[in-house]
Amino acid sequence: MIKKAEDIQSGLIVDFIAAQPKVTFVGLNSVIRGIFYAIANVLSDIWNDITQEKRKNQLQTAKGADLYTIAAWSNISPRGAAKASVVLVFNGTSGTVVPLGTRVKSAVNNAVYETANAITIGRNSIGTPILSNTLGDTVLGTSLLTGAQAKVQAGDINALVTPITGITSVVNLVPSTGGDDAETDEQVRSRVIAKNEIYSQGVQGYYVAMAQQANEDVLTAYTRFNYAADRVDLFLLRRGSGSFSSDELLALSTYLEKFNKGGQVIKCYNCESREIAVNIEITSLIGITADQLYKDIAVSLSDYIDRQCLAFGADVLASKIIDTVLNNTNVLELDLATFTVNGGLTDVQCDTTKIPRFSQLTGKINGVSMSTLTFLQSYYA
Repeated sequence: MIKKAEDIQSGLIVDFIAAQPKVTFVGLNSVIRGIFYAIANVLSDIWNDITQEKRKNQLQTAKGADLYTIAAWSNISPRGAAKASVVLVFNGTSGTVVPLGTRVKSAVNNAVYETANAITIGRNSIGTPILSNTLGDTVLGTSLLTGAQAKVQAGDINALVTPITGITSVVNLVPSTGGDDAETDEQVRSRVIAKNEIYSQGVQGYYVAMAQQANEDVLTAYTRFNYAADRVDLFLLRRGSGSFSSDELLALSTYLEKFNKGGQVIKCYNCESREIAVNIEITSLIGITADQLYKDIAVSLSDYIDRQCLAFGADVLASKIIDTVLNNTNVLELDLATFTVNGGLTDVQCDTTKIPRFSQLTGKINGVSMSTLTFLQSYYA
């Protein structure tokens, strides 16, 4: 606890009188009071410095409950495990509706996901050809479980929990995103340090920090100052890459406005994603199956394009995607003549309010279409 100079001075006077009975005059104009005043101010400065250093050391070394107590001073609490999300591709008869909340499951770890929106087959194409002999449509799915147990690799999801007439199959062509485990002490510590470095309002980081304080599922956000409307727009990315409900967005806006002394209205939105579809034709080494190579490359591309790695307004570099594929030791050659990202050869730039999301991997392995991969047969049948 920091001691003021006045407190130290009063203590010195009491101690001095107790030790020196003959000294009784310590009035405002006394010499001894002047000495005490000077000493008290010096000791107060030293005490303040020691206290500040002690607090810094506590933050750097505290663990468990002690760390959480320090974090609470900054209105930060440890985050629990997060849900995962994945791009699902449904196959079936045109016009068939896949309702909101439709559940699908993984054949590998039994993880269950449910659709975040309703879709109608034939109306929700991601804009690039899907290797199928019927119609395929995409929708985001969110896991029911949290943490690592919710994660799935490409092709793990291949069945509906409850069949839908007109839907022949479902698959995830790319790995899931999110599924973080509960925060470690180091992750909590880093958030406390980052928040303590934000000194004032009116900067983008302030609104992001306050949004994270309001809702622990806010992973990050993009702040846009809308001067024409005298408003602050906040585009939020949820942990696990799902979406906030309209009630959650309203609650966030209301909370943030309490701390916005400038008086502007604050409007919160779910950030949008820019879907990234990659087409490659590669030649591989002997000894690895096409199924395994597809999954390995899908994981590597997801690690690069993952919404939680690239920032708002990020550029998805075609050269980086090529390097990522060729860095796989089982890939001998990549045909640049047929390589595309979202149907072209140039980098894909996201708008400032959007974050990229890997959604599709197509092409050929050793001259054979990826549609023949074993784990995709239920989908492409």
